[in-house]
Amino acid sequence: MYRESFFNEILFVLNTVQTKNGLRSMILNNNNVMILKKRIHLSPLFLFILLLQFSLKATGQELEYPFWGKYVKTPNGEAKPDVWMTRDHIKEGWDWSLPPHTKVSPKGLIGMARVLNSKSLHSLSELPKVNFECNPIVDIWFHWNTIEAVEGVYDFSPIKNAIDVAAKRGYGSCIRLMTSRTASAPDWLKSKYQVPFIRSQKKGIEREENYDLANPLFHDKYRALIAAFGKSGIPAMKEVKGLYVGYASPSLGDEGIGPHGVDPDTVQHVRERLDAWEAITKGFEYKVYMGGNCTYGFSKGFGVRRGFVEMYLYQIPSPEIGQILDKNGYLVLNESCPLIVKEALHGEVNEEYDERWATAATQNRYGNSTDSFPYRYFTSSLRMLQMRVNLACYPNFTLIPAMIPWMSLEVGRTAKTAPDAWCFLRESYLKGNAGAVKNFERWVFQRDSPGYETTAVVKINQANKMHWVEPGKYYDYIARTGDKIGFNVDTSFLKGKKQKVAIKISYLDEGKGEWLLSFNGAKGTESRTVKCSDSKKILTATFFVEADFNQKKNSGYDFECLAQKGLKPIVSFVRVVKL
Repeated sequence: MYRESFFNEILFVLNTVQTKNGLRSMILNNNNVMILKKRIHLSPLFLFILLLQFSLKATGQELEYPFWGKYVKTPNGEAKPDVWMTRDHIKEGWDWSLPPHTKVSPKGLIGMARVLNSKSLHSLSELPKVNFECNPIVDIWFHWNTIEAVEGVYDFSPIKNAIDVAAKRGYGSCIRLMTSRTASAPDWLKSKYQVPFIRSQKKGIEREENYDLANPLFHDKYRALIAAFGKSGIPAMKEVKGLYVGYASPSLGDEGIGPHGVDPDTVQHVRERLDAWEAITKGFEYKVYMGGNCTYGFSKGFGVRRGFVEMYLYQIPSPEIGQILDKNGYLVLNESCPLIVKEALHGEVNEEYDERWATAATQNRYGNSTDSFPYRYFTSSLRMLQMRVNLACYPNFTLIPAMIPWMSLEVGRTAKTAPDAWCFLRESYLKGNAGAVKNFERWVFQRDSPGYETTAVVKINQANKMHWVEPGKYYDYIARTGDKIGFNVDTSFLKGKKQKVAIKISYLDEGKGEWLLSFNGAKGTESRTVKCSDSKKILTATFFVEADFNQKKNSGYDFECLAQKGLKPIVSFVRVVKL
């Protein structure tokens, strides 16, 4: 009798456990329960341990990715910003709030949808309404063979109509002309001119056919198409926010910016393709973004859009886009990089979060479950902002509903126009001479110095083996700890003696006691207390202060996190919000 009652109580608890897919489900169905009761005669304690072990495996997300919530897809249109509070407080989890008066930058774009072919144009009339401050964009692909089915006869009306439909739904448009694949280009290139094509292979598997873009006849017809596109008036339309320029690719075509493995600046026909785009975008060259880095294109004011930021450690270092590692391993953005100085269109695509990316169909690119997906979404979004992206493209859903409204207010900002500045105190390890990569920063900088040494802590396993990561170090640290942690704020973002700001510190609540936030106040050094209760959760403390950002503390920092009575702060993310 005792065993039966104990058994039932255990099952009741286990049946309410959250499983990996984020849904409540029966750990054991009724049939299995009956079989277990009849056939297994175990002590209550042993049975409890057995079932508890099973439940822990079923709830692996809580153990391995505990700070980002479960995998739940929320339509972008239903996302809502975090509520802004006007008093000091502590919140469980991350804080993405900004003052309610904060508006989007006209140069900041959020990609919310994609239309890949003419058969899907009807979906533009169903674009969802966005319920937060945003400049939403739809990426529309048009194939050359639908524009110039007959040689020399151009029909751009479908493009104009699509742009108008999207605009009525409140969306701007980015236009991508697909020209390189034989499936996208007009048939007459083959039937009339016998333009040669190239079929690429990967591990013995044939991929897409692309025309030989260096062929003189193809090259001339391509440039004629671009000239006609300019005469259509479409590139100059205010509703058109971006114009993608690509090359050939073994996948969908019109990717990259030049022949694979060759410096595009040295290829004459690539330069002439870019000249053709420059000729039709006089005065709004900033709309043009290339499928890869090209100094010749950057010199014209063109931008770039890649698309692999889900692998959040790629493009390190990459001087062409301003990504530099300093001698101490900190990831630094070169503000003098032409891409940054000219505020050219700089895009990334953060999209691989559907369930299929954790299946055999995609070679389990991100592991065999969706557990890590919210963490990757979080980290990749912050990396986009660290890279100074102003076109952030997402799938039609979000995994962190409060984060995408914050992203929409962040993209397109400079230090002078940003509503906040921040530092993500993290660390990862790259192959070779790169070594440790410290922090993602956006105008708030954490640096070690004598007495202010820090250690990377809170280990998070990476979901996949990114090929640029040091073998055996497929993990990240998402916080830093030390007796003293020092921060400086970029003077281009904030300076002055009496600056009213909110300082938000996301930290791991570990240990019991308190530590301090210290800064130069209006009347000298001031401090605020952070109390810890050992909940093992990420908490965010917000302090509203009036600080002097003209005069640093004696330590050389604008503000510090300081240990008290042996309790060291464990800091993950810091934001300074202008008021």
